[in-house]
Amino acid sequence: MARRWWLTLVLFLLVGALAAVAWLEPGSDDSDGRVSQLRGEQVNEIRIQRRNEETLAFRRGETGWSMTEPSELPASTFHLEQVLALLQSRSLSSYHPDELQRDQLGLDPPRVRLSLEGRELLLGGSHPVGNRRYLQHAGRVHLVQEGVMPLLEGPWWNFIDRHLVFPGRTLHRVETPDFTLQREDDLWRLVEGELPEEVSADEVGGAWQAASALVVRSVRREAVEHAPVRLHWEDGGGRLLRPEDESGEARLTDPERGLAYALDQRLRGYLLSGRLPDTE
Repeated sequence: MARRWWLTLVLFLLVGALAAVAWLEPGSDDSDGRVSQLRGEQVNEIRIQRRNEETLAFRRGETGWSMTEPSELPASTFHLEQVLALLQSRSLSSYHPDELQRDQLGLDPPRVRLSLEGRELLLGGSHPVGNRRYLQHAGRVHLVQEGVMPLLEGPWWNFIDRHLVFPGRTLHRVETPDFTLQREDDLWRLVEGELPEEVSADEVGGAWQAASALVVRSVRREAVEHAPVRLHWEDGGGRLLRPEDESGEARLTDPERGLAYALDQRLRGYLLSGRLPDTE
């Protein structure tokens, strides 16, 4: 009995010693395990500075996120939420900056500098083991798991909202070479041209309202007065679109804004004619 009691005591002391070592070790986690107490919904302004690349800036408004630099366009909420998720990244280990050679970790200067509602996050190089990266915030360098670096260092247009109808806008009229639709009392009606018998104006109008590109690319801007496709917003304004095929992509290009929306070919065919390419 006494031997068992002594064994239990030794095991208890051993566990306590290991816990103390983990607590005192410079690379231990913060108390809550998160990089920051700031939550994504509290952030209304984002600024992204990259090495040798243009600075990106975003602002949250009543209709969602907008890009303010390098161009003024609706921004992709989905992609910005991935950036904001860095605030709640779990710290796998953390260190005081003086304990590390920050230049060798890609933090001096940082590969990406994020400003989120006045809080600054510096992203450096990756750790050789696992999908881990060095992140400095609030006087600590953390090792975190992340998958957002390709987005942060990629082309600025990856952050553009991919919907053909801008967020917060309601489509009122659609003009294509095959038909013209107009929305009245929340219902779409065919004004000119024709649609396949099996397709309703409401179905095609709803498809235009919800349509989203696979990817948005930057192209050369040009002023145009006429285009095959015209979209009109309910509260005024709209956009001109031009069907194009480039490098195997089926696109609807907005030449005035210098943006090309790459779509599934079947979806583009349906939007333009009400027919799918393989429909008789």
